[in-house]
Amino acid sequence: HHNACKGLWADINANGALIEHNLVEDNWAEGIFYEISQNAVIRNNQVYRNGNGERSGWLWDGGITVASSFGVQIYSNRLSGNYNGITGTQQDRTDSSPPAHLLDDYYVHDNLICAVGAGGYATGVVADNGANLATRDITFTNNTVRSTSC
Repeated sequence: HHNACKGLWADINANGALIEHNLVEDNWAEGIFYEISQNAVIRNNQVYRNGNGERSGWLWDGGITVASSFGVQIYSNRLSGNYNGITGTQQDRTDSSPPAHLLDDYYVHDNLICAVGAGGYATGVVADNGANLATRDITFTNNTVRSTSC
């Protein structure tokens, strides 16, 4: 909590992470950030008021953000008051080693997302490198989104 950066951050070829049962709150940037990595489960976390210090726009600064990573499942989390909700981003990542870091095999389901902040995105994915994310295995299903705090 209260970091002048991300809350929990896995970066560059993390593999097989299990991020669960955490209280992640009041961090400057993303609450939970899984970046250029693979095969993670992010579940049963409480993620509150993150990303409101940096406010860098786009789909950054989510309560939970997955960047150029694959094989990630996010479920049964409770988010409230974050700059953005649960997001995914795709960029060219030349700073990483193989395998190719693609936002793919990304499954977001059964989360409660409340009171999204100034970013305004409860959930979503975006690419800035021209990638057609519609051809990737990316699914958002059974998430509950509320405009008020939860």
